[in-house]
Amino acid sequence: HQGRLPARRAELEALPGVGRKTASIILNMVFGEAEIAVDTHIFRVANRTGLAPGKTPLAVERALVANTPEEFQRDAHHWLLLHGRYVCTARAPHCPSCILADLCEYPRKSLAAPRRAGLRAPPQESRLAPMPMFAQQSREQLRRMYLEAWRKFSAHQPL
Repeated sequence: HQGRLPARRAELEALPGVGRKTASIILNMVFGEAEIAVDTHIFRVANRTGLAPGKTPLAVERALVANTPEEFQRDAHHWLLLHGRYVCTARAPHCPSCILADLCEYPRKSLAAPRRAGLRAPPQESRLAPMPMFAQQSREQLRRMYLEAWRKFSAHQPL
């Protein structure tokens, strides 16, 4: 490539150590393409919220691309990643502080599961983890994107 970073997915993925996720990140951040790289945080958020459920990162990526309105696709990766990293965390999600809590099935599932197992439910109060300013600013944008995506997704579902 003569010292130049390739601008096409196939060429990027042909480079040593570059897979689909890395290629998507490069295409999104360097070349400004509307790519959604699905990492563990995005995979978790997409499945918990029901926005783009899938069993594999590729299935989630395809569902996110299909469900996310075009105007949000370039930034969706960043918003979902930050939300998964700081709010919808793997072990102790901050559901009561979540900007999507009223739209998400996960809080109801996570609170009901311990009761079904005869255990005490987790405390209802949750304090949001310290978050960089850019992550705080993305919260409202994430909610707007989620609502638009949900409308788009719901419009294609049979009643």
